This record gives sequence, structure tokens and C-alpha cells, in this order.
Amino acid sequence: MSVNNSLYCDPVMRYASHEQKLKWLVPFASGEKLGCFGLSEPGNGSDAAAASTTATLDGDAWVLEGTKAWITNAHDAHAAIVIATTDKSLKHKGLSAFLVEAGTPGFSLGKKEDKLGIRASSTGAPRGSQGGKAQGERA
Repeated sequence: MSVNNSLYCDPVMRYASHEQKLKWLVPFASGEKLGCFGLSEPGNGSDAAAASTTATLDGDAWVLEGTKAWITNAHDAHAAIVIATTDKSLKHKGLSAFLVEAGTPGFSLGKKEDKLGIRASSTGAPRGSQGGKAQGERA
């Protein structure tokens, strides 16, 4: 529950619009749903400024493309906050957070990690299907 409460619910509570909070916070804060946080990437670890996952605006929809790794709750979560680069020229200030619902076309999970400890929560890798794309809502 700590990932859901601290890395998912807290940023939604602080930065989402009122409408987003109704959809993306209330059921997660009540325990009805579980969230996860996608920052780490293969090859980059948790170096946010090196994020290779990108988000581009296509009409009125944001399209995310990339792969994340080592995401706690990945296989149990109903939604994820995904960190993606929206403006590479701004380096770490060009990052944005997106809310992506599990099951969104293009949003898939890699293998569930067989961990040595902390086995009460799943760890895995949400990713675009074979380099595919998924839509997210900018928070």
C-alpha cells in the first residue's frame, strides 16, 4: 500500500485537476483500486533526466511510447502514473506525469519479477506492446 499511497495517490492529490481527482484518486485512496508509479527504465534506472519514454500530443490526446522497468504493483495496479519526456531540450524540466489506465490499448506488462524478498507486491515492467504506443491523460 505504500507505493499506492505515496507514489500514486500523493502526486494525484497535489497536481491533478478536480475532475481528474474524482476519477484517478477517490477509488485509489479508498482502497477500491491500486495504483503504481512508472519512472525507472531499462538502461536508465531511476535517472529521471535520462528518461527515454516520450509523450507527444496527437490532436487532443497524449501518446506515450517507451518501456518502464521494476515497477512495484505493476501486475496488480488498475492505473499508473507514467513519467515521460515531453520536451527533451528542457532535460529534467521537460518531464511530465501521465495517468494511464491498465488495459489501455498499447499498455502491456512484461514478465513478473521473481523477487528474493518483499513478495507481497508484484514488480514488473509496464511497456508499450513491442515498442507500441499507449494514450495517457496529462496530470
